[in-house]
Amino acid sequence: MKVLITLSTCILMAGCASLVRGPDFYTLDLEHTQICYGDSGNCLNLELIIPSYYEGEISRAYQQPFTSDSWNVPQLVELMLAPPGQLYEAIQIDEYRYRLPHNDATFSVWYYLEQEQLQLYEVKGGGEVAL
Repeated sequence: MKVLITLSTCILMAGCASLVRGPDFYTLDLEHTQICYGDSGNCLNLELIIPSYYEGEISRAYQQPFTSDSWNVPQLVELMLAPPGQLYEAIQIDEYRYRLPHNDATFSVWYYLEQEQLQLYEVKGGGEVAL
């Protein structure tokens, strides 16, 4: 009986864990200059990279030396579409959109742009919006 309960619990937990796991890709949308989490519509503007303190972190995730004080959107796009060392393959899905796999490099772009978004525009402690 204990084995059955334990097995049932494991199956239930595995099922719930698979529901929590998000998409395994990002969508790079060049028409709207944004990166989106899967096809969810949860997107971040690539222009958040201008200026950013996080270029070095992204460079490291792409296994590149940090060589610039400030990136622009075309530099970031070029890095994501043609990653050095063939870290992954960007797959074109239509004229302006590309599918990028979820890995350390692409996650770093998402994570650090999200940090910029939060620092610049999101709600602060007292409920007021930072502008």
